[in-house]
Amino acid sequence: MKKRVGLRSATTNRAPNRDMTAAQRARKEQTLNKPVRLPNGEIVRTREFLDRLRAEGGILKIFRERQYGKIDEVAREIALIGRNVPFGNPDHPDTKSYYKKKLHLEASLIKELTGVQLPDGAFFELNKTELDYFSGH
Repeated sequence: MKKRVGLRSATTNRAPNRDMTAAQRARKEQTLNKPVRLPNGEIVRTREFLDRLRAEGGILKIFRERQYGKIDEVAREIALIGRNVPFGNPDHPDTKSYYKKKLHLEASLIKELTGVQLPDGAFFELNKTELDYFSGH
């Protein structure tokens, strides 16, 4: 086999894996060090806020809420997609594609909220980094 000269492999241009994890760690620290204003006016870091939620007895909860504002938009889009679908043939690629898109659009009407709920009923939505910190600390 001839050796190709002048061509680089895809892996030579990438940064080493340890740099990626260092960058991810820095992004995590930056997220957890952001200031948050509490309802009483006090400003604390996100990390301290999450620690207080844990100390107050907060538990992780996932709520599924229906987005009623999107129902008309999704119904219009489904009607638009379904105009040229040959419904008589369920094995036709366009019909399969239509039903797949319809399921996806109907699923987009439900939004999952993940966060911490306190015993008094207050709910605080968390992003993935905050969720990982709260659950793993």
